[in-house]
Amino acid sequence: MFPCLAATVAFGFLLLAPSHPHGLLSGGVSTGSAAAQQRPDTIRQVQAVEGYLVDPEAAAPVVAGLVTLLEGDEHLRSATTNDLGYFFLPVPHPGDYRLRVEAMGYTTSVSESFRIWPRDTVTVQLGVTPDAIEMEPLVVLGRTSKGMERFLNRMENWGKGIFLTPAMIDSIRPRHYADVFRNQEDIWLSWRWGKLSSTGLAGDEEPVMWGLVPNVRSLLGRGCMTYMVNRTPIGRMNRWILHEIDPRRIVAVEIYRYPGEVPPDLRNFSDLDNSRKEVRGNSGVLYSRADLQMCGLTVYWTASGW
Repeated sequence: MFPCLAATVAFGFLLLAPSHPHGLLSGGVSTGSAAAQQRPDTIRQVQAVEGYLVDPEAAAPVVAGLVTLLEGDEHLRSATTNDLGYFFLPVPHPGDYRLRVEAMGYTTSVSESFRIWPRDTVTVQLGVTPDAIEMEPLVVLGRTSKGMERFLNRMENWGKGIFLTPAMIDSIRPRHYADVFRNQEDIWLSWRWGKLSSTGLAGDEEPVMWGLVPNVRSLLGRGCMTYMVNRTPIGRMNRWILHEIDPRRIVAVEIYRYPGEVPPDLRNFSDLDNSRKEVRGNSGVLYSRADLQMCGLTVYWTASGW
């Protein structure tokens, strides 16, 4: 089934046609205007509209549809939807825009005007119909750029640590979440063949898969590393979230190599019972929560949290 976008998109979306219940959409970018190819050289310029073109009656994506960004009557740029109905359109500057939709077998439609703010990414769902029926009024349900704002604030006002911007991530082209550590100052990355955690079963104690397991060590401080994905702290019970990151969806990364680099707002990111103990690495040593807070911290920002 095709997904309900409201359940999967953190930014909010534009609803241009009746929505239907769907299942989860997984990554992928427009074949006509891929997000990775169109991402600006600097995150300060990020303004865009992205989303999915769907047939509400069939509850299915519309493939090879043409979505055009309009400013007044001027056609600025177009993108072709991929096999998930996904498209991505960079916006040159803040302002009021409309979207025109053309697809074989469907009525050409133009949305109502909507606003793009500075450094704002709006996610939309566009509905098309085979009949000559006007699109329903555009409703903006919400939007957010909190992930980007937090990243920028820490980079500009805190400054300590390593900040990998979207342009840097594009140049790295990670094939695994740990690839972002390659060639980073005072970071040692090695690999071993071992058991992987069970995917999706946070309480499963017995790994069921084998593969390459990264070993990330900081040459500063205690040397260990803890993780967050967007705003979710990663621990033993939910480590599968880290392992299931799609590297194509990583947008930016913050790397703090030892506690002195971790900004104050992240120092107690997992405010759990200090009596809890966890095993880290292959040593079998139990670390208390206080011990774990002496490690470095890496924050992954993915497309859903950016």
